[in-house]
Amino acid sequence: MNENHASSESTSAEQQRAEIADTVSTLAAKADIPARVSNEAVFQTTRATNAAQQHPSAVAGIVGAVVAGIVVTVVLRRKHAKKVWR
Repeated sequence: MNENHASSESTSAEQQRAEIADTVSTLAAKADIPARVSNEAVFQTTRATNAAQQHPSAVAGIVGAVVAGIVVTVVLRRKHAKKVWR
């Protein structure tokens, strides 16, 4: 009976070690911030590329809106700068 008890304790200890090893591996992966950021950047780049390929007219509209916003900002700043220096 003692032999049976010892083997069950051994098995239990091995299971606990395996669980702890899994937990440590999971925590190490979560703590590896540069790798996580890199993986997320690759994922988001791929996602954006796919979206742009599927909806080119939307991309053109967004680019046009951004360019228009920049032009308006530059024009307004120049007008404001001329008023200040007069």
